[in-house]
Amino acid sequence: MTAILGYVDGDEMLMMADSNTWAGCRLVAGEQPKVFVHGPALIGTAGGLRHRQIVRYHVETLPRCEGPEAAAVDYVEGLMVGWVEKVRVAFREHGFMGKEKEYGVDNFGQDDELIVAYAGHLWTLDPCWAVIHHGQGPTAVGCATQAARAAMVALLAREPKDMDYGLKVEALMRRALEATAVVDSHIRSPFTLLRAPWR
Repeated sequence: MTAILGYVDGDEMLMMADSNTWAGCRLVAGEQPKVFVHGPALIGTAGGLRHRQIVRYHVETLPRCEGPEAAAVDYVEGLMVGWVEKVRVAFREHGFMGKEKEYGVDNFGQDDELIVAYAGHLWTLDPCWAVIHHGQGPTAVGCATQAARAAMVALLAREPKDMDYGLKVEALMRRALEATAVVDSHIRSPFTLLRAPWR
């Protein structure tokens, strides 16, 4: 029931999400934003409301990462991997951890994912805790991941390379999610946008 789109435009990180959220067996539209500011990062959560609340209120924020270190993907990835361990502990302590018996690993829900914009990079965290680097994007998470990402890639390809970005990127992200909503009835406006400088 989710499409969250992330993109890094120069010095600015952007994230936009649709409005549908599942809380138990109830669909809650527009009441609980799927994207939020978390220290120096933007975080989006696809999946249940409970795991979003745990990440937002019980997980320590990532450290600030500026200067030459931010350009070193391996360094930033190390910070992300260390942070994921804190997410796992918080989920276990606050009662939101399943057990994937077939593979013998803890997971946090088959349909739950995180997208993190941090230090000028985009990262996703899959249900088995893998940290995946996506550069500056665009990338997406949620049930409509492929449609949202494909729409944004197509829209970026149509724009002239020398166009003035800024608000233009926001408009492209909105158009991409509007297109996603056309092909996936679970995706619903209004769309929430967050933007934050990373340096």
